[in-house]
Amino acid sequence: MKQYGPMADSYGGYAMNEDRGREALLIEHMAAMLKTHAAVGRVVADATDEGRLLDGVCQALVANQGYKSAWIVLFDRSRRATRWAQAGLTEHFAALVERFQECRFTRCVIEALETSHPVIFAEPFRVCGDCPLIDTYQDFSGISVRLKAKENVLG
Repeated sequence: MKQYGPMADSYGGYAMNEDRGREALLIEHMAAMLKTHAAVGRVVADATDEGRLLDGVCQALVANQGYKSAWIVLFDRSRRATRWAQAGLTEHFAALVERFQECRFTRCVIEALETSHPVIFAEPFRVCGDCPLIDTYQDFSGISVRLKAKENVLG
């Protein structure tokens, strides 16, 4: 798994608080992740179309405080954005999608498309300066994951 920036002070988008201790924060985060995983599973099982699936997954990722924000962009074979969804983001997401429709990718997308493993950006504001969402990640880390079905990279 690729990591950018020091991970000593963050875990999954949560700033570590020495007063509470790393163990308590990790347990809290893992509980949120388990709830999020279950919620995503329900969305996948219940979704009736692609749009609801994408929206539901983004909402589920944010709803249980597992993540501050989430977004998914699907690409066609020429790597142009065809469908997208988001939760917890600002109006800057539209600028991000516009870039993707022009096949101009951010670092997180480039890195994710190159590997089958999640890519963690511990300090995205330091390495992702050209991203329209940079202000969203001022105090949070980010994670990018490639979406692939069989041999097709979808997003």
